[in-house]
Amino acid sequence: MADGDIFISFLARNASLVPPMSPGHVFFCIEMHLASGIKEDCFGFYPEDGANPLDGPGVITNEFNKPAIGVVEHSFRHRISSSGRRAIYALLPGYTDANYRLATINCIDFVSAIAGAAGLKLPPRTNITLPREVVSGLRSLYWNGGWQSEDVQTRFQLEIVAPNVDWTERNAAGQMLLVPAQFAPTDDQIKIERDNTLDVLAHIGFQPNVADQITAAGPRPSYLVLRRIDGRIEGEWSGLIATKDAAGNLEELKQPGTTPSKPFGFSRVH
Repeated sequence: MADGDIFISFLARNASLVPPMSPGHVFFCIEMHLASGIKEDCFGFYPEDGANPLDGPGVITNEFNKPAIGVVEHSFRHRISSSGRRAIYALLPGYTDANYRLATINCIDFVSAIAGAAGLKLPPRTNITLPREVVSGLRSLYWNGGWQSEDVQTRFQLEIVAPNVDWTERNAAGQMLLVPAQFAPTDDQIKIERDNTLDVLAHIGFQPNVADQITAAGPRPSYLVLRRIDGRIEGEWSGLIATKDAAGNLEELKQPGTTPSKPFGFSRVH
């Protein structure tokens, strides 16, 4: 991790049918990586001590003072920016004087609001949703959805249902080519690859003779490395570069990953 990195983690413990019985609990922690070390805050929403948990005064509590932090069984982490951190902390005063209602305004609703401020897609919520299901739901939807690159051309569009991706690339003429891909889902970063087949090479503008020569040279796949932050994706594109000689034939092929990558930001469409 680098100095200045900020992460938010969502953590949950399971429900228990053994006394003292509990429906479980979900809370969040924010960690800031500083030159002096890691600064971490953890917050959860509870009924006030002695209050009616069905409908009574609620309170935001420092989770380091609660037993839940020692029995975390489900966790999920997401990178945020300093502005994302400010948006999250801006929500906390609204829960300081809020009533806690076991069925409708509880730790799940609190964490869901925080996750929304962090730019995450929220899982469906019902009155019987368990805390652990919030964490697993955030993870399962983390990459899912439609994303498009933020460049003027909107070169890339991604339709993700993890681990599958429909990767569409727009060429200089405005034509679109869809290539299916797959990736291994992680909490932070993924890599998706696109083979440089003859139809791809033709789509991105290579003449047939050069495309044949590139194919004969054994082109490696081009790829995007994607990293989530707030409600966006930061991407790094590594494609192949081919130069031609005076006769219009392939002179040099630079494989993906051997030259500096190009940054692409992605915004969520749905």
